[in-house]
Order: sequence, then structure tokens, then C-alpha cells
Amino acid sequence: MIYYFGCSNDDIGHYLFGEGMQRVYNVTVGDGTIDWKELDGRFPPQTKPRQEEGVAALARHKGFTILAFWDRSKDTRYGSNAAFICPDVKEQMTFDAMVRRAREAYPAIWARFKFEVKLVGGEA
Repeated sequence: MIYYFGCSNDDIGHYLFGEGMQRVYNVTVGDGTIDWKELDGRFPPQTKPRQEEGVAALARHKGFTILAFWDRSKDTRYGSNAAFICPDVKEQMTFDAMVRRAREAYPAIWARFKFEVKLVGGEA
């Protein structure tokens, strides 16, 4: 399972979604729980130029791998971001694996991105 935090194609509010775009409010794996509110703007890289769309970071947090990047494809306000969250079954997922899983699970969301998602911060 992979989760998506960001805007749906129908709404500019940032929420956490399970596959099938069902809204969820938190995700638990083992002893770790991620609440949707802690995802907003926390994980994309804080690099220069600031908040360039598609600039991504890969992080491990509470037993999850998180791929996060700046995204104004639906909500054009400064600070808008997207994140894909995957529970770590045995080990942290790679950037390429996270991108592949996210594209497969959320094709309509990825079709909206007119920018390259590239890893410039965080772990490879």
C-alpha cells in the first residue's frame, strides 16, 4: 500500500489518501503512526531555489518511506506540496521504487505533474 498526501484532482485542499483516493486521517505501521497534518510542507527539501516544483526528498519517518516534493499543479499557492508515503516492510524503499509505486497507484495524480520529479535532498 502507498498513500498520497496532496490535492485530489477535484479539490485544492491537501489531504491524505489511500489507493483509490479514499481520504484517510492517519496511517499506522508497527508502533509508528503518521497523522495527515504532520505531512504538510515538512518533508520536501528546503533548498535553493526555494520550492521549485518537482524538487524532491526521500525520508524515513516512523517506519515509513516518504517521497515529498513541491507541487503547485492543482493548488497554485506557495507552500503547496505532494508526498507519497509507503510503510517500510523490511527496509526503506529507493527513490526509483517510490516513484514507480506512486505512478502505478495514482496515475491521474501523476498525469497532472508537468515537471520532472528529481531527488536533490534527503536519502538516495
